Amino acid sequence: MMTQTPPKIPGFSVQSLLGRGGFADVYLYKQKRPERKVAVKVLRELGSREGRQVFTTEADALAATCAHPAILSLFQTGKLPDGRPYLVLQYCPVANLSQRVRRQPLSLAE
Repeated sequence: MMTQTPPKIPGFSVQSLLGRGGFADVYLYKQKRPERKVAVKVLRELGSREGRQVFTTEADALAATCAHPAILSLFQTGKLPDGRPYLVLQYCPVANLSQRVRRQPLSLAE
């Protein structure tokens, strides 16, 4: 599977690919205003009806649960010039669990 070129989104500059899922790619972008790192999830192919429905459902679910501390915040949604939807999400860097456990064992609650 070929990796697509990260899309250009006005007000954002792409930093790197964070991951790939069944329907979408997730990129690290730097938002210009307000200045912050964000994760941008982009539907890989416009032709997938199932993928578009997953995107819509995910955006609605994120909006409904935005106050939960364990769920990413949805900052905005949009469409690329080719019609593919994207979600701009809170970026939470993945902690390296093995390094964390070496420093100090996890408590039962963690």
